[in-house]
Amino acid sequence: MTFTVGHSTRSAEARERRVAAMCAEAVPWRCHRQIIADHLVARGLGVRHILDEGRTDGHSLRPMAEAAGDGRVVYPGTDVEQPELFE
Repeated sequence: MTFTVGHSTRSAEARERRVAAMCAEAVPWRCHRQIIADHLVARGLGVRHILDEGRTDGHSLRPMAEAAGDGRVVYPGTDVEQPELFE
């Protein structure tokens, strides 16, 4: 299953009922859930990150992400020159 197909399926489910995406990473800003959340927010869905028992945080589209008109999200990068990893 591609990301696009899986994401479309989950988006449709999220419009009908609450859904959850979970992984072993405790903090959402270090997890692939950020990408999933960006795409859901771009499609007009609300996203809450469960941080701890009784504690959640709403998701906003990250500054590095740009919402395309069709619900996709792109991460265009920067014009800043990246240092060489191995010199």
